[in-house]
Amino acid sequence: MSSGVSPQSVRDNQGEERYRTLFNLAPIAVYSCDASGVILDYNNRAAELWGRKPALGDTDERFCGSFKLYRPDGTFMPHERGPTGDRSLRSCHVKGRSNCLRTPGRGS
Repeated sequence: MSSGVSPQSVRDNQGEERYRTLFNLAPIAVYSCDASGVILDYNNRAAELWGRKPALGDTDERFCGSFKLYRPDGTFMPHERGPTGDRSLRSCHVKGRSNCLRTPGRGS
């Protein structure tokens, strides 16, 4: 008698479970966006860093879940100009680039 579940399906589910565990337990903030910048997923460390939990798939939330971003000199940086949103940086490693984020309730 067949259970209707293929060995490949079981392996795929196990791989997804391993990925989910690593994603959620990572000691660093991890998030993903689609090509237009809509946030698809993030882990608890990202939510802690941002100080909020943006709704997944919200088209008003693009490129980053932080409330606001600032450059090291204190000037405001729109999310679409940050490292994730800056399309000119998509295919290169950004070494030594610093940004500051603002969480809700911490001023303007």
